[in-house]
Amino acid sequence: MGLFNNGKYGKGEFVGFIAYLKHKSNETFNKVFGNFGLYPIYDWGDSRLYADDLKTYSGWVKLTNDTFAQAQPSHADTEFDELLKTKEEAHYLKTWHWFYRMGMAGRTLQEYKTTMWSMAKVRIADILKKEITFHVGAATVTSTLGKVFTSEKSVAILLRWHVYRPSHVVNDDYEKITPIVQQAVNGTAGVNWPPAVASWGDAHEAVLTEKLLSAAAAINSTITTSIVFGATQPQGSVRTGRNTFVLEV
Repeated sequence: MGLFNNGKYGKGEFVGFIAYLKHKSNETFNKVFGNFGLYPIYDWGDSRLYADDLKTYSGWVKLTNDTFAQAQPSHADTEFDELLKTKEEAHYLKTWHWFYRMGMAGRTLQEYKTTMWSMAKVRIADILKKEITFHVGAATVTSTLGKVFTSEKSVAILLRWHVYRPSHVVNDDYEKITPIVQQAVNGTAGVNWPPAVASWGDAHEAVLTEKLLSAAAAINSTITTSIVFGATQPQGSVRTGRNTFVLEV
């Protein structure tokens, strides 16, 4: 569920995942949610699930009522009641039953885990398509986040920041990434910044990543802890070189 404000909860991103799971594996969705009466109000692909200004998928849930016919392949709207957004009603999803069910789903159901990874890739793809405009000398450069930040480390930072504050990364009015790029271009001695982003190399990537991490850590310091943790994992640290990030399809 989303933030609580003015006496009710807002839309939550986890509902976007529930809708995506239902789309990817209806069998797994039913094991975790459907067989226990919980459905997303909007199915995956419904435009009302997606916020283009934030590049997020969020929504709310509905519960089956006494008219729900389990055996039917499709269901009428009358077979559901929207969960009220008050604390008294919405906290039904904060009970031990649901915490345990979702925790065990993530531990034991392979399709559930695979879908989490798949949706993370959807999120990354949406982030990297975001256009930004900055200046290199007298030239005005319009590019995308995915063409400017190309290392595994820098993309991981963008993803972490977007999860924490989507608007900081992709919203036209509140994004904080363009000033970071401009600061890197303007304030780095010894690195030549040609207008052609495709010609940038490891030195450019290192500066961009350093500036990005510094800005992200100032807003949420836990990102530095995560980087240290990741470096101790069997696969080792994320790669830092230019063009080391590849999004598998």
